Amino acid sequence: MRFQYKKAVKIIALMLCAVMLATSVSGCARGGSSKSVSWLLTSAPRNLDPQTAKSESELLIIKNCFKGLFEKNADGEIFSSVVEHYGVSEDGRHYNFYLYDDIYWSIYEGREIKKYAPITAQDFAFAIKRVFTDNPNADVMKILKSIKNADKVLKGADVSKLSVSAKDDKTLSISLSEKNPAFLEAFCDSALFPCNESFFNSTSGRYGLSHETVIFNGSFCLSAWGESSIRLIRNTQIEEKARPEAVTLYLPKATREHIALLEKGDIDAAELSSEQFDKLSKKDSFNAVKNTSVVWTLVFNTQSELWKNKNLRSAVAQCTDRGVITSKEGEHHSAASRLVSDKALVFSRDYASLTENISAPVYNSEKAKALYSQALSELELSQILNAEILVPDKALCKNTFAALNQVYQRELSLYFSPLYLSQDAVLSKVRSGEFSAALVPLYISAQAPSSTLEYFSSTSPLCIVSGGEAFNSKFTSAQNKTTAEDSAKAYSEAENILYSSAVTIPLFFENSYFVSQKNTSGFMRDKSGTVLFNSVQIK
Repeated sequence: MRFQYKKAVKIIALMLCAVMLATSVSGCARGGSSKSVSWLLTSAPRNLDPQTAKSESELLIIKNCFKGLFEKNADGEIFSSVVEHYGVSEDGRHYNFYLYDDIYWSIYEGREIKKYAPITAQDFAFAIKRVFTDNPNADVMKILKSIKNADKVLKGADVSKLSVSAKDDKTLSISLSEKNPAFLEAFCDSALFPCNESFFNSTSGRYGLSHETVIFNGSFCLSAWGESSIRLIRNTQIEEKARPEAVTLYLPKATREHIALLEKGDIDAAELSSEQFDKLSKKDSFNAVKNTSVVWTLVFNTQSELWKNKNLRSAVAQCTDRGVITSKEGEHHSAASRLVSDKALVFSRDYASLTENISAPVYNSEKAKALYSQALSELELSQILNAEILVPDKALCKNTFAALNQVYQRELSLYFSPLYLSQDAVLSKVRSGEFSAALVPLYISAQAPSSTLEYFSSTSPLCIVSGGEAFNSKFTSAQNKTTAEDSAKAYSEAENILYSSAVTIPLFFENSYFVSQKNTSGFMRDKSGTVLFNSVQIK
């Protein structure tokens, strides 16, 4: 079997400031010192086992304390500080990953960080198999199902049948049942961070439940886990140098609120919604970076009896008057004529300028009425009443949908019946297919078209609604292009498929604000938007 071998780029923390500039919330500071950084968690973590952790706070800690086979920067490029090089067979179905020799697990013991054991290929093989046994519903499973014999394991066969093995301590071998262009990206997911089987077994079922029952291979180690805060300290056993000495993560309490803690100087930074930012006094006293963080969109379940009708979906798309939304929301919101932000880049080129003719349908009541009449005829209905739609239970979403619903009622006599749920509940139901229509947020985690479009790719762990086979094909093709023009063309064709099929209707962009103390800089994010502390500097 012939393999094509590729060098895995190794990027240390100091280089990340340049490589991940598009997602940094402040540039790398000159000089500076390695002081402690403070942050308020959104929830109290319960489990720091990478294979099974789920909450935002748990993943923040895990991503700062562990590293996977690969990481992804803001431009969508994959790099690694674990893999020296890797080989892919000519048919794209067999992978060999060769690890660096000088990488180790670290353990916090006796008030100091010590080397525990070398990181081996078996640690990654064991982690993959644990996802199948301990978390088979993980988002990353959408990609892992392409591993040879994955279908048999998911039906009850022993996990040893999975075509994942350690040829030796430094060589991980994986075979797929079919080629999957998104396969390497799976290893950026925290669920596939390594797990040392010997240490895991020594914890007797308590792995990741305290700072004594977990070992680390990332920028920080967990040194304390109390009722009020969690303490991360710099991992001195790895090569990264530009890191604060410690990070204090405060657990949420009724008396702890982001704005008050920022103004008192008790925390160094926070992500604020537009509503929270408006409440911040003395804004000039902080660094504040505005981010187009979310695009809100309507999505439809094309398998439902009602919304499988394309003319009905298209009628709603043509009747969506974005003016009634943005006229009420002010400076923190802007109309979304397409899903992809106008700040998106492909190979450092402006995506919007390369794809000027692509947009979602604009408001046209006459076209909407004609399409709606045709849809009613096809559905054998005289009108549509009480069409259920899931809407997040927050003022912004309620006000937005109320304004839109009035237009749909006035122009089409189409009556939606909103069901208000928590935002997490809405997203959960949409991902499981238990919905007819919904208003959902798509988080813009990187300034690249793939950041938003992958929510509609069935091969992505982030998929909420499938854009269909034609979309999947174009989206995959775009990821494999090597020039800005070719990539933009393929992404725009994929994007246009979503609009022409009306599986989704973009509504508006929402801004958030990353606010930090004036003397603090260097906060960065990974592709999923998780804040990383390894390059933070305090003057």
